[in-house]
Amino acid sequence: MTKEEQLNELFSAWREKHKAKGYENFISDGIIDYNAWENQTTPKVCYFLKEAYIKDKPFEALDEELAASLWGIWKNKIPFWTQGIYDAKISPKAFEPKMSDEDKRKIINQIAVVNIKKSNGNPKSDGNDLMRYVHEDKDELHQEISVINPDIIVCGGNFHLVREIFDGLVMLPTGDAKWGKTLIIDYYHPSNWNGIAGKTEIHYYALREICRSDLAYL
Repeated sequence: MTKEEQLNELFSAWREKHKAKGYENFISDGIIDYNAWENQTTPKVCYFLKEAYIKDKPFEALDEELAASLWGIWKNKIPFWTQGIYDAKISPKAFEPKMSDEDKRKIINQIAVVNIKKSNGNPKSDGNDLMRYVHEDKDELHQEISVINPDIIVCGGNFHLVREIFDGLVMLPTGDAKWGKTLIIDYYHPSNWNGIAGKTEIHYYALREICRSDLAYL
């Protein structure tokens, strides 16, 4: 089966599992554009986040929403963060604060997104609640990321939960980790707009240099 078929089958069973528990508003995620993901020459980047929630209108698939339009962090942060990762393998250059909508779209099409909590999402996450979902859905989360098979995972304020999901995680001297050939970065959640965490330019440089250091260990 293709990655798309494998993930669709996984999400279908996952949704039924949550429905049987009485959970509501299951929101799948994963690879935004399968062709762009497979054909890119840049590192395959997956953002491992906390939970998806419905704010203005009901939806069932975050990947489909992002394929249709960009908003918030997906328009104003993630493209720049991802570009920083891409630029880790080239000669250092100055941050470019302007990015065309076309370039933002291209970058978002090349990423994947995995939320730990796919049902009953809230705008503010609770650590104990997330841990419960990790324990309940460990096998599914492990399978989803295994199918996606990213080169780099950026953890959004939930690195400690990764240890609960992946066996054989190897810690790096930098404080990040590797799982097989995948680099796992302990980082801020992109929805954090406070202070330094909200400055896109700093994240561009930080992620670029983190990857420049960590890739030497892979």
